[in-house]
Amino acid sequence: MKKAMLLAMLALWLAPATALAANYIQVPPLKSVIQTKAAPVRTADPVSAPIITWGGDIATILANGNAAETQKGSLFDRQGLKLKLTRVDDFKKQLESYLKGETPYLRGTMGMLGQAAEVIGSDPNAKPVVIYQLTWSSGGDCLVVKPGIEKVADLK
Repeated sequence: MKKAMLLAMLALWLAPATALAANYIQVPPLKSVIQTKAAPVRTADPVSAPIITWGGDIATILANGNAAETQKGSLFDRQGLKLKLTRVDDFKKQLESYLKGETPYLRGTMGMLGQAAEVIGSDPNAKPVVIYQLTWSSGGDCLVVKPGIEKVADLK
């Protein structure tokens, strides 16, 4: 075991620096990728609302009655909302849907909205209004547990 570890460390030390260099890709600004023009929001019942695969969105799901469509008696129902939560992990698709008027909601981090600012800020009909902040997360949130922890109740 020690010999294998020593050999691995030696191989890393001898590896040329170029093999360990980071590779970067050029990412064009969203305004050159998104050509969709802003359209009026279509009326729908329920209204489509995007969510992403991320723990912070559990608050939205819970407020909707722990379901994709707003449940009677849920927090959103009591506020007069009728939503259909749809998972859209692709921000470009989400932005295009927002601009086409398919949904009045754009689910994103402040950084994502900053990236889209040139696209959504150039048309007064597309300018967003931030309505709520889910968390203060900056990404990478996780919980690591030892073997035997299978469900939340096991944490106590």
